[in-house]
Amino acid sequence: MMCSILSILGGCAANTLRVEGAAAVGKAASAFTDSASTALASAKARRVEANATLVASDPSCEPLAKVNIYVRMSPTATPAPLCADGLTPRPGYAVQSLDLRPWPEEALKPTMLLIGALGDYGAALSKVAERPDADIGKELASLATKANEAGALAKGLLGLEVPDAEKALASKQGEAALKLLAFANTLAEEQTRVRDIRTIVDQRGALIANSVPDIEAQLSDWLTIHAQSDAQIIQNNLLRAYRNERGRWDYSQRLIFVSAVNNARFDAAVYPQRLRALKQGLVAFVDAEKDLRRLLRGEFTAKERQRIAALDQQRMLEALGLMARAVTAFGGL
Repeated sequence: MMCSILSILGGCAANTLRVEGAAAVGKAASAFTDSASTALASAKARRVEANATLVASDPSCEPLAKVNIYVRMSPTATPAPLCADGLTPRPGYAVQSLDLRPWPEEALKPTMLLIGALGDYGAALSKVAERPDADIGKELASLATKANEAGALAKGLLGLEVPDAEKALASKQGEAALKLLAFANTLAEEQTRVRDIRTIVDQRGALIANSVPDIEAQLSDWLTIHAQSDAQIIQNNLLRAYRNERGRWDYSQRLIFVSAVNNARFDAAVYPQRLRALKQGLVAFVDAEKDLRRLLRGEFTAKERQRIAALDQQRMLEALGLMARAVTAFGGL
């Protein structure tokens, strides 16, 4: 896209939209990775809690990582303890083995690596999009100081009169020139940001986009097959313990335990909602990333073209104003 006279100063209004698009990708990536990490940490804790509540819910259970439990198969079967010593069934019951050990880090690592890569991609784009412009005034002031130091040496050694660079910078001419330089630098910095954003997208974008289905599938497994099952186990364990112990408890003790059962019931129901929220966050990231790619290709909507035109006009007027003040300061008018 042609950027009229502003291209001479090193910038194009369309770059503003591209930098904003990169920032949007970074924001969506950060929101998703934070939510996913929190959900997985919560799910890991549920596995440990499921083991503890199962063992505590019945005197027949030992605090082991793997337990065998009796599963009633016949409505007429006589009561049996919850946990079995081995794998031998008893009349009216089958034996089921439960592995309630904490999730191994090795099992979670592929999912966390995928989520981390997505987060790193967003962070890289955010870092570029939010990178501050160089402070031209500060840099020129530093150069002026060094020039004065060099001037002082020249005067002392050679007897030469050297103009005071700091005074020149602070003069009307220096101030006008500084504002024009700062404006041109802002446009140049924006162009550099877009170049760096394009490099990041070209190098990592396709890999991240291809990993999105894997991230979604793995989160579904962890949060539904595993975490929701563990939450249901916790609820069942608390109910069993309540039935076994309520006759020995007073009202306050029963109330505390009923509240715990209700919390467990809510916790078991919340995992599908968490998964839906995470999928929505992933969709938001994908949409933002697609928009950024579109902007980098120079494909703009009618509304975006209107905004670009308005920014072009605004920058043109600002550039002309700064140039006019600079010419006036230097006696050109």
